[in-house]
Amino acid sequence: MGALLLSTACSGSDDGAPGALPNGAAGAVCGEIDTVVLDGTLGDQPVQRTEALGSFAWINTGKPSRFDATWSGGSTHLEWSGTIASGQTASLTTGTLTLETSPGARTFTSGEVVYTSDRQSSESTLKASLTFDTGTVSLCIRKK
Repeated sequence: MGALLLSTACSGSDDGAPGALPNGAAGAVCGEIDTVVLDGTLGDQPVQRTEALGSFAWINTGKPSRFDATWSGGSTHLEWSGTIASGQTASLTTGTLTLETSPGARTFTSGEVVYTSDRQSSESTLKASLTFDTGTVSLCIRKK
């Protein structure tokens, strides 16, 4: 199977985009600890899967701040400007979503990310909404 690399290179938000989540990144559905949940549509094909998390790196400082994760069958790289507090939403400025099985490449139009960290339980959750010219994919990654 070929890999699909979806690249982002813009910023801002398009809340009225077709298929956009009503609550943006905060509307992403999550699974169990150490899983990645993808949900949405690219082209006319559904993107719905839950995978075991491979790696997870949240770097919320620097220019740009960034997040990287891998899982069986895919990976993501997201970037945003500045530092965001736990629970705060940020517009994405660039990023990629790679999936082993998916329809052809799509053009990124907007996206956002929200990250929460519970220091008492050591649990971290990243939710993102990525809108492309032909659909929207949400992703939720939980790590402990």
